[in-house]
Amino acid sequence: MESKPLKQHIAMALDHLGMEGPVTRREVAEEAMRYITPDCWSVNDRYEADIAFFQKGIRALMNETHSPGFIDHTLDCIPEGIRDTLREIPVWICVSPRGGRSAVHVRALLATKEQWEANFALKDNIVQATRLSRNASRDIRNLLDSTGSDCLSDLMKKELVE
Repeated sequence: MESKPLKQHIAMALDHLGMEGPVTRREVAEEAMRYITPDCWSVNDRYEADIAFFQKGIRALMNETHSPGFIDHTLDCIPEGIRDTLREIPVWICVSPRGGRSAVHVRALLATKEQWEANFALKDNIVQATRLSRNASRDIRNLLDSTGSDCLSDLMKKELVE
């Protein structure tokens, strides 16, 4: 996001909706769009929006699984237990060590042993990052519980009063 007006409208929507309670990204986008005029968009903003739109569709297609008929008829030489696994994997797998926007993907049926290992390592990294994030959430919950606060904002107010 390049243009300041666009960032400002999104920040205002985040602030406004965030004060009301839980919110989805879509709700924030819809709120911001009510106030964004065409002159708020830079050329790069429009390009990035188009790319994000296409990436969403591409991600959905890449994450689809092979049809059961394809697995059963085309890969009938594979043992049934493994075919059950193949029914669950997406058509494409990520083989980049850290994933992300510039991650490299390969068709699952063409992936080498090394690429499957890279996909496993990526998912293992995701599990580890999720575990750390989970621990932080637990620590904050414990802090709120031990201080008798309902939320971090309440805890900050207590600090200001004392």
